[in-house]
Amino acid sequence: MMDYILRINMNSLEIKKDPVPADLERFGGRSFIGKILSEEVPPKCHPLGQNNKLIFAAGLLAGTGFPNSCRISVGGKSPLTGGIKESNSGGRFAYEMVHLALRGLIVEGKPTMDAKNNEELYTAVIESDNVELVETSELKNKGNYETVSWLRRKFGSRIATASIGPAGELKLSGATIAFSDLFGVPDRHAGRGGLGAIMGSKSLKAMVLKPAKRREMKFRDEASFKDVSQSFGKKLIETKRVFSKFGTPVMIDVCNEHGGLPTQNFRRGRFNKVDKISGNKLHELLVERNGKFGLPCSPSCCVKCSNRFNDASGKPVTKIEYETIAMMGSNLLIDDYDVIARMNYLCNDLGLDTIETGNALAVLMESSLLDFGDHEKVLQILTGLYKGDILSRIVGSGAAVVGKIFGVDRVPVVKGQALPAYDPRVFKGMAATFAVSPMGADHTAGPAIPGRAGLDPNKDYGSLTDNVGKIDLTKDLHYVVAMLEAMGCCYFIYHNQIMEKVSTCLEALHGWKLSPDDLLQMGKDIIKREIEFNENAGLSRTDDLPEFFRSELLPETEDVYDIPENAVKTAWDDLF
Repeated sequence: MMDYILRINMNSLEIKKDPVPADLERFGGRSFIGKILSEEVPPKCHPLGQNNKLIFAAGLLAGTGFPNSCRISVGGKSPLTGGIKESNSGGRFAYEMVHLALRGLIVEGKPTMDAKNNEELYTAVIESDNVELVETSELKNKGNYETVSWLRRKFGSRIATASIGPAGELKLSGATIAFSDLFGVPDRHAGRGGLGAIMGSKSLKAMVLKPAKRREMKFRDEASFKDVSQSFGKKLIETKRVFSKFGTPVMIDVCNEHGGLPTQNFRRGRFNKVDKISGNKLHELLVERNGKFGLPCSPSCCVKCSNRFNDASGKPVTKIEYETIAMMGSNLLIDDYDVIARMNYLCNDLGLDTIETGNALAVLMESSLLDFGDHEKVLQILTGLYKGDILSRIVGSGAAVVGKIFGVDRVPVVKGQALPAYDPRVFKGMAATFAVSPMGADHTAGPAIPGRAGLDPNKDYGSLTDNVGKIDLTKDLHYVVAMLEAMGCCYFIYHNQIMEKVSTCLEALHGWKLSPDDLLQMGKDIIKREIEFNENAGLSRTDDLPEFFRSELLPETEDVYDIPENAVKTAWDDLF
């Protein structure tokens, strides 16, 4: 079966299915998105206008047994940053795309103001021998959970879905795209960058992939592929046991200990009630309430860092991860897991990024409208979005918008995107990542977590809290992560021999002879293309962090953000 690209035009409602052209053969996931955006989307177009495109792309190793290789990439010109955006998620969507031979799915155009279908809402239903747009206006303003439940009743329980909630329909800059997980629950989100708003602007409520007959993958050397993949998978299972047990919430304890856990809108680095929201506390609650841990996020996941949190009665609520716990817990001075889980559930249902929303609420708490720790008012603001309340819509538009409207100067954003849960005064590698990433403040772009080094085993990247080598570290990680996201892989599989493993498996699968240096160049090309798009859109190549990080010592550690401004400004000069 030959791979193809599907184009859906929401203005004409036309659907085109074309073979993958030769010049796109070696593009997948994030690299596919960057290629299409750079060639087909005017960089200065309005993110919610006719000329922007929403792109879904499976990686070059997706659908195989290579560890953690079934993440789905989504991209477009970001309504939040105004620049290029790729966001990725777990779930079954990429797996089903591969077995449908669907390399990329491009949504173009939007209904015109005077068109009959302007008030209509569509779902794209894709199966092996048919693609159609189904008018589903009965799903207007429905949350993701009700939407996907309805879709599963109508189209079958084995479908894979991508959907938006009310935030996406309202075209808010904090809107996500929800993907159904391995159990059919829309708990996996492409969260960053406001991509759900693009989907809403195109009057597209959901996408449904009906499972195809399992596609027989054609390997050039199946034995070699299995040997590398299986041994690597076993190693990941052994070395990532702590993540399988505690998941990403283990980072609450780690970051608090280092003094870099965002607390009270980044005013402090340690939370005095951290025991109530620690990774250990979450694990205790999961066991006590018959929740789940060690769950995979996608069909090929070996790390299995996901969980399922239950309420006090044992009823499933949501999965819950580090970034959400920190940005909606310590950063808001909220110390109750049941409250945080409820906030998480509402964001998932509404289709809101928990990082952006947690920061937006913290900025609002800097004003007189909301007190730190007032979880009841927070829940009121979130639920108000179902009714379209103005304050709820402002919060759903992100931290930068909240700061501008309410005159707050302590707004932790880069390129208009809110900071993830690593205080940059302690985590200097993350600080460099936030400053130089084409995506804005994005921890996954160059994930310099404690203990992670760059590509050169002989290079000194400095200690966690000093500024030595941090630009080089984040650049190394940017290149590796960009390449992995072109493969459809989670960055948790980062390993000092990852280039060799990917190189071997690409040759065993496709017959491509790409050396580790070729793969490194692939990562560099992805980053360069994204930077060029941003510059053509009028954005700077890099950005400094908000000034308070340079001027305010973190009370617990007396650290300050001190990466030289010129080092940040010139970080990517060697690419050009």
